[in-house]
Formats: sequence, structure tokens, C-alpha cells
Amino acid sequence: MVWGRGDDSGDRGRLWAGLRFLRKGKNGVHDSLIQSCSVDFEKKQLTIKAYDSKNQCSYTFLAQDVLAHHFDHVRLHSVLLSIEAQPIRRFVRAQADWLLAERAYDWPIPFDSLDGLEEYLLANQYQAIEITSSYGLCGWILAKKHTIWKESTSTVSFRMEEM
Repeated sequence: MVWGRGDDSGDRGRLWAGLRFLRKGKNGVHDSLIQSCSVDFEKKQLTIKAYDSKNQCSYTFLAQDVLAHHFDHVRLHSVLLSIEAQPIRRFVRAQADWLLAERAYDWPIPFDSLDGLEEYLLANQYQAIEITSSYGLCGWILAKKHTIWKESTSTVSFRMEEM
């Protein structure tokens, strides 16, 4: 699920914040193994925890005031490529067919048109956060706030057991 890279300068100032630096580099989540993903519907929060064995550190991503999320290829041993905020306009255009198909279920919210959905998301300050992976889980989150933090770990061990 890769979105286009067109010019969305109208949205860029307000909505292109936060996670752009996470793509590649020593401080990014690139090549980190997803350890867990959880959703707290009552608190409207989504958390993803990942571990980077090369740099021996963990990352925690937290999205708050989550409106909706959609993930494909959810599986054990997913490897992150990036977590990146995207302009709402780009998100709505890239996901138009899928959003229109889900409209019958009032998902992510009841809406009459894609323009109406885009206006609602912008007026309520939602951001589209794209999760890409080199292997496994990918998708998006619509949330008002998001943050990520890095935790160094000197010793982290994984234990695999046969069932």
C-alpha cells in the first residue's frame, strides 16, 4: 500500500508532521520487528511496539484519538519499513475505491461523498498515518495525535518454544 507522491502543498503545512523522520536511518523504525499491536477502543488509542536487533533498541508508537484503522497482512514476524504521516487529501485519493466500498457500513464514519469525508477529517484535525513494511503488516491509521519513542535495551532476549 504505497501512496502517490504528488504535490499536496495545501495539506502539507498542517498535516505532514511528526513521523517523516522515521523512514530510514539510525533513529528510524526501518527493519524493526513488530512485537505487538493493540487497540484500546474506549481510550481511542492504538499502540505498536517494535524491536530493532541491529541497534538493540525498542520503539513504541502511540496513536491517540483514533477514528479508524485498517491493516492488511497481519502476521507474526512483520518487519517495518516506515511509519509516516500523510496528507489527508493524498489518503482520500489513494483509498477512494476502498472508502466508497466501505461507505455502506458507515466506515470509517457515515459520509455522503469523498469530498465530505475529506472536509470532516481536515476540520477535525485528523492525520492519516501510513504503516509500510518490507514483510507483513501494512495499512493506515486515522488519528489526531501520534508519537513514537525509542528505548535502548542492552539485553533483550526472545524465547521461542515449540508447540
